[in-house]
Amino acid sequence: MFLLPGAERYRRVMVCSGIVVVLLVQAVVPWQPLEDRCNLFFGPLLRPLTAVSATVVEFVAPTPEPVSTSQALESSVLVAMERRLGKPQPLPGMEWLEVPVLAVEAAVGRITLAAGEDFHLGVGQIVAYGNQFLGRVSRVQLHQATVELVTAPNVRTGVLLTDSAGATTRGISLGRGRAGPAVLPWLQSSDQITAGLVLTWRPRPLDPPHLGAAHLFLGVTRQEGEVQRGNAAWVIEGPLPAGAEGRLYIAASAVGERLVAEPLQVRTLAQRLLLDDAVLGAGWCAVAASAAIAPTVLLDGGQVGGWCSSWRGNWGWFRRVAPAQWQQRAVALETTTGAVLELAKWQNVTPALPLFTRGGEGVPRGLWLGNSDAAALVPAAQFVVIVQQERVAGAD
Repeated sequence: MFLLPGAERYRRVMVCSGIVVVLLVQAVVPWQPLEDRCNLFFGPLLRPLTAVSATVVEFVAPTPEPVSTSQALESSVLVAMERRLGKPQPLPGMEWLEVPVLAVEAAVGRITLAAGEDFHLGVGQIVAYGNQFLGRVSRVQLHQATVELVTAPNVRTGVLLTDSAGATTRGISLGRGRAGPAVLPWLQSSDQITAGLVLTWRPRPLDPPHLGAAHLFLGVTRQEGEVQRGNAAWVIEGPLPAGAEGRLYIAASAVGERLVAEPLQVRTLAQRLLLDDAVLGAGWCAVAASAAIAPTVLLDGGQVGGWCSSWRGNWGWFRRVAPAQWQQRAVALETTTGAVLELAKWQNVTPALPLFTRGGEGVPRGLWLGNSDAAALVPAAQFVVIVQQERVAGAD
């Protein structure tokens, strides 16, 4: 067999290049099975190496003193504001149960709540935030419940339309999911309908009679399509309030001992191993926790210092970022009106607004991030790591 000159060298170059490409892809888009297998071999060496690196870095370049914060660890201004603005007006013979939100799928008109049979929820109960009707509970599990919003596919909701003269007309809305806002396929009298008319929620015949006194807002009318082409339709313009991503209120005529379902959070003390990394760069912090809980955020003095990027056993890496870099994961609180603002509304606002975690993916809602123009937090040597867990059967 005849080999060209340098063939062996070319083969080694190709093999090494292939290995480098695989490692680069693994670094950018981690494949969990490969990462777990590599951790079996290299994991026992990484933590001692990180500890030695931390000692060297502390000797060469001492860690800057952390900036103290005055925010109390257990308090949340956002949660307090959401409770003040979100709880509907009291109804005779009824109570509003406060339930934390676990996940929001606004595009398909579905919200998952962090409480279920354990909080005495039932299918068919109405869900509201402030004076706005959002939907009904459609499914109840032991520790979770699903809410179908007015916009969910094929969900029919009774409405009352109030025209410019103050007269009301009964109608029905039909949710379309990803196709767009709910439409009005039927109105008892559509002669006087115009854009911008107020729509309120209309109870079902078997609903508790006192619910009709709530006069919950549903949205306003808007015409979609073109009349000349024959595809015009009246739709309901009623966006989901930003505060409703944190907690919702469910009307109940019979309640248990509690009116507030607290989300399940697990916290443990942690210690800083290494601040910044020679390979990953500034902003990466190695952390060792006192318990193996797979945390999601780092909390120091009531302020979030970063989110978890990788965790193994009881130690891992956190990404330290400035509050504004949380982007879609953050909401702002307008200090004068108390309104909860999403990214598009707080990103370019001056003066800077206080930011809070939006919640979801194991991150509790309402944790303080800092003002939108602040720099990344430098955590102290001792702090807290936290995760919000989904409840499972037998986890009480």
